[in-house]
Amino acid sequence: MDDQPELDPTKNTMAWTEGAFGCFRIQDGGRMWKLPMRDGESISGAAFTTDDKKVVVLSTWHEQMSLRLLDAATGALLQQHDFPGRSKSLSFDAGRLMMRGGELWMIHRENDGRALLKISLSTLKPMRVDCPPLEQMEGHVTLSADMRRMVSHTEFGLTCLELRGGKWDVVYEDFDFRSSPQSEIGNLRDVEFTPDGQKLVMFTVNSARILDFTSKKTHSIKLDENAGGTLSPDGSHLLVEHEHGLRIVSIRETDATQPGRLQQNVWRPHQLRFTGDGKTLLAVDTEGIWAWDVATRRPRAWLKSFDHHFYDERTFRTLSLTANDTEILSDEYGDVLKWKLPSSAEPPGDKVQVIDPQLAFGGVRLGWNGGVRTEVFANQSASWILTTNGEQPAGIRKEFGPGSTRSISQRFPAVAPQLWFFAPDDTFVMFSESNYRWSRLNLPQGTLEELPSTPGVPDAARSGRLVQPQPVAVLPKRQFVVRQANDRLCVTSLDGKTQLPWFETPLRWSGVINMRAGVSQDEKRCATVMTDVVRRHQHLFVWEIETGKLLGLALLPTDDATCVALSPDGSLLACGHENTAISIWDVAKLTVPAPSPQPAKASLEPAKSAAAPAPPPAPQGPPPVRESDSRREHMFGSGVWTFFGNGTVSKKETFPEAGRLRINGKEFEMQRQRLAHPGILTRLFHAQRDFWAETMRSRNDPKFIPLPANKHPEIAAGLIHYAEGSLDDVWISRQTGSPVGRFHQFLTFTDTLTNLSARDKQVEIEFEVRFPAQTQQLVDSSLQPVKINADGNLQVNPEAIWLAALPAPGTLPNVPIFWFRTSSGGQTCRLQWKPDTHTLIVHHSALLPPGDPRYLAHGVRLEPLPEGVAPDHFKTPFPQDFGEQVVFSAVSRGINYGLPPMEQHQFLNLRSASSLREGFGKNADGSLYNPTGIACAHALWLDGAPLSGSDMGVFLHVEDRGVTQTPRGTYMFYGSSMDEKVTVSRRPAFSQEQHMSLIRDIFINQEAEPRTAKVAYVSSFSEPIKALYDASGRPVEANATPRAARELGGALIVEFDGPKRPATLLAFYQEGAAAEPKVSWPNPKFLKLEYEVTLPPRQMAEFCHGATEMPLASFDTVTQAFADCLPFQHKAPEKSPVVYLNVR
Repeated sequence: MDDQPELDPTKNTMAWTEGAFGCFRIQDGGRMWKLPMRDGESISGAAFTTDDKKVVVLSTWHEQMSLRLLDAATGALLQQHDFPGRSKSLSFDAGRLMMRGGELWMIHRENDGRALLKISLSTLKPMRVDCPPLEQMEGHVTLSADMRRMVSHTEFGLTCLELRGGKWDVVYEDFDFRSSPQSEIGNLRDVEFTPDGQKLVMFTVNSARILDFTSKKTHSIKLDENAGGTLSPDGSHLLVEHEHGLRIVSIRETDATQPGRLQQNVWRPHQLRFTGDGKTLLAVDTEGIWAWDVATRRPRAWLKSFDHHFYDERTFRTLSLTANDTEILSDEYGDVLKWKLPSSAEPPGDKVQVIDPQLAFGGVRLGWNGGVRTEVFANQSASWILTTNGEQPAGIRKEFGPGSTRSISQRFPAVAPQLWFFAPDDTFVMFSESNYRWSRLNLPQGTLEELPSTPGVPDAARSGRLVQPQPVAVLPKRQFVVRQANDRLCVTSLDGKTQLPWFETPLRWSGVINMRAGVSQDEKRCATVMTDVVRRHQHLFVWEIETGKLLGLALLPTDDATCVALSPDGSLLACGHENTAISIWDVAKLTVPAPSPQPAKASLEPAKSAAAPAPPPAPQGPPPVRESDSRREHMFGSGVWTFFGNGTVSKKETFPEAGRLRINGKEFEMQRQRLAHPGILTRLFHAQRDFWAETMRSRNDPKFIPLPANKHPEIAAGLIHYAEGSLDDVWISRQTGSPVGRFHQFLTFTDTLTNLSARDKQVEIEFEVRFPAQTQQLVDSSLQPVKINADGNLQVNPEAIWLAALPAPGTLPNVPIFWFRTSSGGQTCRLQWKPDTHTLIVHHSALLPPGDPRYLAHGVRLEPLPEGVAPDHFKTPFPQDFGEQVVFSAVSRGINYGLPPMEQHQFLNLRSASSLREGFGKNADGSLYNPTGIACAHALWLDGAPLSGSDMGVFLHVEDRGVTQTPRGTYMFYGSSMDEKVTVSRRPAFSQEQHMSLIRDIFINQEAEPRTAKVAYVSSFSEPIKALYDASGRPVEANATPRAARELGGALIVEFDGPKRPATLLAFYQEGAAAEPKVSWPNPKFLKLEYEVTLPPRQMAEFCHGATEMPLASFDTVTQAFADCLPFQHKAPEKSPVVYLNVR
C-alpha cells in the first residue's frame, strides 16, 4: 500500500470503502497492476485465458453484475459486459469462471434456477447452454477440459453429467460422503477432472477417490486428514492441503499417510518462547514442542508428546525452562513431562531429532485421567517446582524425582497461561483466570494470599475517567504487568500504584481475543498483535516499555496470528500462525507510520450551494432556517437535516421537504416545539448502544453526570425534534428522530393523534413529501416503476412499503427513499403525485375514538449513489431497516403499521378475561388497558390536552427491546405542561392490600408561586358497556351531566358483555381527600374525571388512581366481587413531603 496511501488504514480511516484486485508475478511475487475497487464492489471470480495474455473478472457493484476482460500485462480494460437486471453479491470462488477451449463458461443463477452460460471472449455476451438436469442442482460446478463432462457437488455427494448426442445425461452419482450414516456433516472437499477428462478425482477428509470413466472403476488413496487438494497440470500427482502444510502424492499410490510428520509443528503453535541465549525458538502446540534454530530457520528437535492430540485440545499450556535452558517442563493432561534440549552449538542436521518425553517425577502415567489437567511451574534453577490440578491440592517440590511433596491446604486458583512468575523473595505470583485476581504463594511456608484489587488506570483518551485494562504479559524482574484495554496498552506495577506511559497506537485498533503480549528478557520491549478497525487486518506492534514509544508495526497478510514472542534483546519478533507457520521479523526493519495530517479548519462561512425550491405556501410558514436548526441524525442515517417549526425537515435540494401534515384538509400548526441539543443528542444515540454507560453513575469517575430518568424515554425515541399542537379537535404530537430498534437507517416521523372531542371522529390525513426537482421516475419496494394515473393517483404493488425517487443520471449524488407503511401490517393508503412540484401525498383514513390515541409512522432516507452508478441500481433498504420497536398497545393502534388481524387476535387471547386482577397492560402514555373492554383507563390530560411528552412511552424501553410487551413495572412515564412549568412523572404501581393496579402521578410546580391547574383523567372503552355500578353496587345511568365523586363512592364498576360478565373497577377518590373530581360520561364509551387543583410551589403533589377486573358471574353480587378493593384507600406514610390530592 506504499504506492497508494489512501488504501492504508493507518493513514486513512475510510480506507475500508476502497480496495484493489491485483495481479502478481509468481517468480518474485511482485505486483504487475491492480484494479481499483469501488465502494461496495465485490469480486466474485477471475480466470486467465489459456494463453495467459488476458484476465476475465466477474464483479458485482450495487446489484449490477459485470464481466470485464483485462490485459494481463497492464490491467487495461479491453471489454465489459453488464448483465441485465439486479444481482446479489457473490463470495469469491476460484472455480466460478472456467476457461475451456478458448471460451469462458460459468454458472449463473436466474429466477428459474441455475443456468450454464458459454461466453465468447470476443464479445463477452453470454449464451445459455441447454442443460435441464443442472437447473435444479445445488453446489459447485466443474467442467472437464474437453467440455464433455460436468460435475455438481456438495460436501455430501456429487452428480456427474455427460454430453451425449447433444443432451446432458446423468452418468454417475455418489452421495455416500457423510462422516457417519447419521451425521449431518459431509466430508467431500474438492472435485476435479484430469486434463484429458477421462478421470474424476474426489478429495475427502482422509482419502482421494479416482473414478475412471473408461473402466468405470474407482481407485482410492488413503491420506492424512486434509482440507482438500488439486491436480498437477499433467494429472499425475495430487497436491494435498494439510493443517501442517502441503504434500505431493502420486495418483498411483494407495496409502499416502505419514505417521511421522517431521517437517514443522503438527498443529498451530499457541505459545512461543526464546531460550536465554536467543539461539533457539520453542514453539508449543497440542502435540509437543518444536525447537527451531533461529540462525538457520530450521527445526532442530521435536519434543514429542506421549499421545496424539487434535488442535483444540488443552495440552501443553505451561512451559518452564530449567538447568540453564537445557531442560523443559510442560504438561500433558495428568502427566508432567520433561525433555532435555539438544545442544545449540552446531547447526541442526538434515534429520529432525525426535525426543521422547520422560515423566518428570517418575512413577506411572496418568494420561487422560478423566480430563483432569496437571500444570507445572518451575523456576530457572528448579529449586521450586509447583504442580496443580483441579482435583487435588497443589503441591510444592524442591527437586525432581519421586521425592516428597508438600501440599497447599488452601484452594489453588486456576492460573492463566503465561501470567505467572517466580519472584526473588521465594514467592510465586499468578493471575487467576477464574476470579480475575492476582495471588501470591509463599513457597517456604506454603501459604496463599489474594492480593488487593488493582485500581483503575486513568484513561488516556478521556480525561477524568478510569479504565480497567486486563493483564496480557508480566515483567518478572520488576514485578510489573502489561495491561491492555482493547486498543491501548500500558505497564503498571503489580499493585497498580505505579504506571508507565500509555503505549502509542496510531488511529483505532482492537485487541485480538486471548492474545498474550511478548516481552523481551531484558524487559525493555513489548510486542503484540492488534486488528485495525477499518480494514480488519492484523498488525504486529513493538513498543519501548519505559516510554511507550512505538518502535514499529507491520501488516500480517494472513490475519491468522496465534501468539508472539520477543528475543531476549528484543531485536527479533516471532509470530505463530494458524497454518502452523512461524514468521520471524527484524524489529529494526519495522516501520513507524507518519503522523496523520491535521484536517484543515472549516470555514466559518456557510458553503454556497444551489438554492432549494421554496416550499409550497402554508397558513403559517416555518421560521427562517438558522444554523442552530440543523441536527445530525444517527451514525447510520443520512447525515444533517434542517428542522422547521411546523414539524417538517429538509436537506436542501437533495430532499426539499418531508413531513407536512394535514387533517381534513387543514394545515397542521405546531403550538410547541423542542429541538434536542447536539451534545444531548450524541449521548442519546450512545445510550441506545450502551444504555448503562450513559445512565449509571461511575465509581471510577465521580464527576460523570448520567442522563436523568426523564431522558430515558428520549433514548428509546432517539428524539431529535418534538412538536405538538391541536387541529380540528385532534391533538397531534410529533416525535422526529432515530428510535431504538433495527432501523437506524431512516429518519422517522412518529405522529400521535388523540381525539379531544366526545364523539368518534373520522379523519382524512395527508402526509406530504416533496422530492427533488431532478426526479425522473418513481419505483416502489418491488423495484417496479410506478405508474401515474391521469388523476395523479399512483399504481403501486399492493405489498409495497416504500417509494424511491430516481433522479436523472448524473444530477444528484443520492436517491431519496420514503417509507409510508411498515411490512408488519396496517391500513392501506392512497398515494397521489403532483408533478408540477414533485410532491407525493399519502392519504390515510382513520376513525379516532375519543381519548384513545392512534399512531402514524413514516421514514425518509437518502441513499448515497456512488459516482458511475446508475440511479436504478441504488442500494435498496431491507424491511427490517424500518420497523419501530414499540409497546404492543401502540402496535395495535397503528394506522399504517401493526400486527396482521390474525396475530392481534392470537395475542389478545393469550390472557384470560376472568382471572388476573392485576392483568392490565400499560399504554404508551402510562394509562392502563385490558383485553376485556378497557382501551385506556386514567389517561392524563393537563389544561385540556394530553400530557405533553408522555407519548414518548410509545417506544419500547431500551432495557426491554426485542420483546413485544409493555415496559416493566419500574418504568416511569414523564410529561409536563405546555409551558414546562409543571412536570409530571407517572409511576405504575400495585396495591397488595386492595389487589389493584395503580397509577401514581407526581406533579411538581416549578414556579415560586402556587398554580391552578385543570387536570382530567379520561377512560375509553373498546367494547359497549352493558351496565354501570357505583361503589355500593347500585346501577348508574351514564350521561353527560357531571356528578360528584363522593356520590359514586369514589369508584365505578363497568360491566361488559360476555358469559363470565367481565367487569372492571375504576377507583378515583378517597373520602375526605382534598381534591374531588367531577365525573361525566360525554359518550357511553368515554368517561371523564375533571379536577381543578392548586399546586403548591416547588413541592410534590400526588394523584393516585386504580383499576382491577373480576368476572361478576362467579359472585352473587357486584360488591362481593370487589369486596376487598373497596372503599378505595391509600395509606400515606407519616411525615411525607408529598401533598396528596384525591387520596389521603
